[in-house]
Amino acid sequence: MEIQDSDSNWPLKMVQHQIMAIEENKSNPALSRLDTDRLLIDASNDREAIALYLLIRCQKPTTLNTVQRDLRKFAVFMHLENLRSLREVKVEHCQTFQSWLMAPAAELCSGKKCRPPGLTLLRAGRKVPNPEWKPFRAPLSPVSTNQTVDKIKALFTWLVNAGYLSGNPWTLIKPVTKAKTSTKDETEDGDPRELPLKCIQAILHFLDHGKEFSCVETRRFAQWRWLFHFYLYTAARLSSGTTATLDDIYRNRKGHNQLTLTVKGTGIRRKDVPWIPELEAEYLRYRSALGLPVIVIKKANRRRQVNDKLPEDQGPRHLLLPLKVDASTKTSKPLSYHSIHGHIVDLLRKVREWAIECPDIKLESWELAILEDATGHWIRHGTATLLGIHAKSQLGHSSTKQTEAYQAIEAEQHRHRLRYLMNPDEPPYQGLLNEDLETRLKWLSRLMSSIDKENPDALDTIWAEFISE
Repeated sequence: MEIQDSDSNWPLKMVQHQIMAIEENKSNPALSRLDTDRLLIDASNDREAIALYLLIRCQKPTTLNTVQRDLRKFAVFMHLENLRSLREVKVEHCQTFQSWLMAPAAELCSGKKCRPPGLTLLRAGRKVPNPEWKPFRAPLSPVSTNQTVDKIKALFTWLVNAGYLSGNPWTLIKPVTKAKTSTKDETEDGDPRELPLKCIQAILHFLDHGKEFSCVETRRFAQWRWLFHFYLYTAARLSSGTTATLDDIYRNRKGHNQLTLTVKGTGIRRKDVPWIPELEAEYLRYRSALGLPVIVIKKANRRRQVNDKLPEDQGPRHLLLPLKVDASTKTSKPLSYHSIHGHIVDLLRKVREWAIECPDIKLESWELAILEDATGHWIRHGTATLLGIHAKSQLGHSSTKQTEAYQAIEAEQHRHRLRYLMNPDEPPYQGLLNEDLETRLKWLSRLMSSIDKENPDALDTIWAEFISE
């Protein structure tokens, strides 16, 4: 592919160079004037300020990638609006940016069908702008628009607190609201990014009866079946599936003869979900289709220690595996995030075709549209909705508000404990007064974090009372 030098054939060339300079932290000291007395960061221009923000606030690779993706959109917008500095961004620009995200020009979109081209190419050992790069795959939905704006707003808030900017225009605009529709799966406060029950039933029907219609090989179809059941039963994020292994399955510590899967979330977060017989049966079916040896999951009383030697007679340890594995495979890398995403999207598109052709499945047009737009994360939201529906049905409640009252009990118990800890006449408070300053500050920090989650509006008042004490 030839690199075009003509700006007319390559409208994003200039802004790509600017984005690369920010992400590679190359400075340009000739930009705007700063009030150095208020400045809390060592930055003399927008590039250095944004690079510091990415370095300090976006340390996780996944966070960095998503923030960079949205900042690239904003950089293109500033280029189109002839904005040379972040200080020139006004409220009117913020509102225009919201609308632009939902209706960008066609030449700025790469399309949903293919993987979007990268920002740069490697030429002669150095990175150069990719003329095929586009800031969008497709226009953003209202939900995605609000998420993008939130990331830009967070950047401006940080720069205001650092003394780099004098104000944040993003705080003066309202989030985008989705126009009310007549669809049955959405309420005014509902999340449209979920699979409704009829869509889930259609997917299960396809996985049971649509093998011949799919025109895919047996191993691929088995992979689709296992991926959907894994995420449906565990409600895990896609990234959690890439790290799930056989060693994460253990006996419930409460003494029940129930296998439990530890799902590893973001950071150090962990959650335990039941490894139910249906999930185990689907996993064994998946292993059989790949030609892997039959295993009996040991009901260990504890998780496997990190230094324990892993058995090699059971094949790869990861639960989500690529199709290249077979009976002779001892170890293998798991499926990547992008592979899982692509396989689930392919499955949902095929189910949509199946639902149109199969007379037994009667999906409305809006349900077919959901299957067209849905991704793997929608399965997680659909599972959450189903669990709430089952709880409401099991308890015989006429509305979800009755069910929500039970969920509020835990929060009320938390608030009761906080009131106990903050009472000067109770032993915990009296014992704290006898501790050294460092211990007091640690305790106060943890307590304020709990209060912040429960009642953020009262945080300043409670903090002032603690300081005075």
